[in-house]
Amino acid sequence: MQLERLPEQNNLAIVLNKNAKSVTKSTQRLIRQLHPEADIYISESPEHGTQIAQTIVDRGYQTVATGGGDGTFVKCLSDVYEYVEKQKPGSEPPRFFVLKLGTGNAVASAFGASAPTRHGLSKDLARARRSTFTRPLPVLSVEGKLSPFAGCGLDAHVLVDYFNSRNTLLKSPFKKLATGGPGYAISVASRTVPRYLA
Repeated sequence: MQLERLPEQNNLAIVLNKNAKSVTKSTQRLIRQLHPEADIYISESPEHGTQIAQTIVDRGYQTVATGGGDGTFVKCLSDVYEYVEKQKPGSEPPRFFVLKLGTGNAVASAFGASAPTRHGLSKDLARARRSTFTRPLPVLSVEGKLSPFAGCGLDAHVLVDYFNSRNTLLKSPFKKLATGGPGYAISVASRTVPRYLA
């Protein structure tokens, strides 16, 4: 089903991280029923995400909703702002909204995102399209990326271990366990805890 953009609606792009556990094929189908498919971008890799961010800026979207967790938001935000700064200095970057479709949903919770049901997503997308209310979100610049938070202790080690473990599991017969809660549990048990005990 193809929906047409209404003239009074703000221009909304949706960026979904295909590798996020909650961005399933059924979730993608549901979002396509709720929003014009031409304005939905499915990112398949970090490099692809950068290309999508550039397309969003070039097409002049007013609002971007990301789905895939805190990492997807941070990546898209950083790519959009970097591209605006280099290619369109002085222009206004789009607003951001975060859908609750990730393992880490701290930013989505801060945005007041709903549960990822048909009703919740419909409500959030309507809010992202029509709301004139915005509020600033203070961010840090960390190693060239913009982020609302950063860690340098145990949480950073856990995250690095998770990514290393995930990359290994994705190449194995156990790839279904690579992401989300199971991925974190495996990485903490097999990498983080043994390193700290040693």
